Amino acid sequence: MAEALLLYSGDFVCSYKDRGDIFKKVLKKKFSELSRIIPDLDKKVLLYTKFKLKPQPKDLNLDFQDIWFQARDDSIKFISYYLNKIYKLDKSLPLENPKDLSREIKNLLQRRLLLKYLKFYLSARGIKINNKVIIKLINIIAQNRINFLFAKEVFKNNGKIKFRALFSFTDPGVKFYSSLIFCLCAINKNKKVDLSLVHEGYKSINRFFPMQKFKYNNPFSNWKNLCEGYTLAFRAYQFLKI
Repeated sequence: MAEALLLYSGDFVCSYKDRGDIFKKVLKKKFSELSRIIPDLDKKVLLYTKFKLKPQPKDLNLDFQDIWFQARDDSIKFISYYLNKIYKLDKSLPLENPKDLSREIKNLLQRRLLLKYLKFYLSARGIKINNKVIIKLINIIAQNRINFLFAKEVFKNNGKIKFRALFSFTDPGVKFYSSLIFCLCAINKNKKVDLSLVHEGYKSINRFFPMQKFKYNNPFSNWKNLCEGYTLAFRAYQFLKI
């Protein structure tokens, strides 16, 4: 979160320690609304930066499960704030319903995520296109091209192909970002699992990656299977980028 915000504000530096110190100074000054949404964010950034750079034996007594849920809850809040900041949305993304949040993230990023990359990619090759309609058309074609390459990678590793993904006009990365919401939100601190969200997550991922079928007789095991399937799919996507 801190890295993303510092990149946005132009205050990013390579040093972990310096980033933590700078973030503490700029959070309330440049991101006052976020400091109200997550009041102790600067303290958490400093705490876990220190933990990363110089862990102590006493740190092993931390409740890592509780930390995971804190990070999950803060991340969901942050997603809405950050995307609103970048894309100057008229209203914040919905936070209450994971299904709505996933859908809105997909719709938003499908239209806008690749646009700036495309402009940079084309200008670096001496191609300057100012026509918005043409850029949007190229955006659609580029996303379809990435889907074709991803489907090819999945077929090479799994021997299966998703024709729906092959002809999709939504970047696989966008699908991953939106599907992750279900993996994160389907479980609470008491390990109680919302099977409806597990099912939605399965359907969302299975549209572009062949998921193994599982029965809903053990909610927690099914949630783990969902997350493992997501991990396999994302790994294929990352190797494609390499």
